[in-house]
Amino acid sequence: SRLSGGLVVDIQPPGLETRMAILRDKAEQMNITLGETIHELIAKRVQKNVRELEGTLNRLVALSQLTQQPITPELATQAISNFLTDPSRRSIESENVLEEVGNRFSISPAALVGPSRKKDIVRARHVAMYLLHEELGLRDTQIGRLLGGRDHSTVINGVGRINHDIDVDPALRQDVLSIKESLFS
Repeated sequence: SRLSGGLVVDIQPPGLETRMAILRDKAEQMNITLGETIHELIAKRVQKNVRELEGTLNRLVALSQLTQQPITPELATQAISNFLTDPSRRSIESENVLEEVGNRFSISPAALVGPSRKKDIVRARHVAMYLLHEELGLRDTQIGRLLGGRDHSTVINGVGRINHDIDVDPALRQDVLSIKESLFS
């Protein structure tokens, strides 16, 4: 009744802790015990919606039962990588990522690879590093070369910063999700 009365509600994808709690509850309903590392591994990789999260857990359990292996972080990584590997993800080039990040943050791709240390450019560059690492699976040294010859430790720092901030900053999470949507749609 409140929504039909005009109440505006901002609905965001769940944060890391919420996704982990959803996985715990779903695993408990299935009478399965998973370690925290497996919960965290799945929750960090599947961020889009709760259906994909539950589907990944179901896929992991089915893979475990089919191969008659215990659920380990290695098996979880295998299940997630099989799920997240689709043809549209392989067709994306690093230039597309830089272009989409630039469009989202109103920054030219040349500025992303340039030497500037302005706060808004650095933030966009870190998002580009995160997406190149998480979505395209590029190594830190490759990402550093793409972004103007930066050191791999700079890339590790940038990816880590966005990985942390994405769970505490809803605006950043929305920016990253909309970049992913435009890349993979």
